[in-house]
Amino acid sequence: MIKKNITKRIFFILSLISFWQLFFSSQTRAANLVITEFMTNNKDSIKDGYGENSDWIELHNPNSSEINLAGLFLTDDRNNLRKWTFPEEAKINAGAY
Repeated sequence: MIKKNITKRIFFILSLISFWQLFFSSQTRAANLVITEFMTNNKDSIKDGYGENSDWIELHNPNSSEINLAGLFLTDDRNNLRKWTFPEEAKINAGAY
């Protein structure tokens, strides 16, 4: 049952991110942004800066210019599509993760 719920959650997150990229495809900041890794239901993986096992995502910018993520969102809640907002200073340099 747990694996089924995790699979559903991963599919939902990827669906939202795909929609997000499609919706913002006309904007340079989201063009060609690549999801390289993600962790959902993190119980014993990498700890965050607060020492907690938070869910996480790794993004890669394969472009030749910086991508500004400010004002974009991530969510795992269909009823709250703006659950987590990238902060104003969130940028990914060209070729960086």
